[in-house]
Amino acid sequence: MVLIRVSYKIQKGVCAGMVKSNVFWLVLVLVLSGMLWGMQNDVILPTSGTPTQAARVGTVAPSFVLPQWGGGTYAYTQGAQDKVVMLQFWTSWCETCQLEAPIFVQWHEKYRQSVEIIGVNVRKYDQEEGIASFIQRYRLPYTTVLDVDNALGKTYRVTGYPHTVIIDRQGIVRHAIIGFPGEKYIETMLRRTIASKE
Repeated sequence: MVLIRVSYKIQKGVCAGMVKSNVFWLVLVLVLSGMLWGMQNDVILPTSGTPTQAARVGTVAPSFVLPQWGGGTYAYTQGAQDKVVMLQFWTSWCETCQLEAPIFVQWHEKYRQSVEIIGVNVRKYDQEEGIASFIQRYRLPYTTVLDVDNALGKTYRVTGYPHTVIIDRQGIVRHAIIGFPGEKYIETMLRRTIASKE
């Protein structure tokens, strides 16, 4: 009788341990699978304070009006565009943004007939002196707008910098690229969007 009880307790303990272990591995596999699927499908993960109208890949890019560096305002109107539009979110203190800036300057010259690059400085997290120095240092030839309260950043669910959004001529968000995965990768996504007839 004692042996049976001891054996039962041991088996019960082993089973409980196995269940906990299996649950842990199952959760881990599901999380990693979701992350991999998200990266392959350009899914933007939600952040706290998710806006009511979030621009996701495959949806229409919403209209916005923002102050432009140097004066005036810039307005993007929802719908069909004459060119592919690239929104490049950056801050002056972001080292990767500094690495990326000269490449976007080259693309501005290379693709100017078919692409409009809009630099989006996240003014809420940056200083005016830093912005001025950044623009002057890299001689940014394209339009730079100031996302003063990070409203546009929230719309595109930007969680880090740099962050690039590519919008096709139909005004559809085609790619959301988090960080800087490399010049070749971003340019490939850009060229695909330029070539797309959808």
